[in-house]
Amino acid sequence: MEIEYATAKSKKLIESIIDEINSKVREDSWLRFELAFESAHKDFTKKIILKHPSLTSSDLKLCIFIKLGMQTKDIATVLCRTPDSIKVSRHRLRQKLELDPGQNLTTYLSGI
Repeated sequence: MEIEYATAKSKKLIESIIDEINSKVREDSWLRFELAFESAHKDFTKKIILKHPSLTSSDLKLCIFIKLGMQTKDIATVLCRTPDSIKVSRHRLRQKLELDPGQNLTTYLSGI
């Protein structure tokens, strides 16, 4: 019994450590990506935040991916989400950006 408990406890601890490491790696990868993006698209993040200060960090990530011309399916893969959840996020982003129904999101972000 004690061995099984110790093994289960150890397994949970190891899983927790692995999750933390994976989180740090993803965070570091995003920071590197963001730096590379900013060097190619000068001040995009600053400009969009000034224009739309209510955007969240998730909104900003989505804006960056859209600006790069990524499709919904590709964004979903990168963010480990479903394409439907990305479609909902895009819709909410359009609302936050106060775009007209006929206004193209990609075109709008390209102009920033």
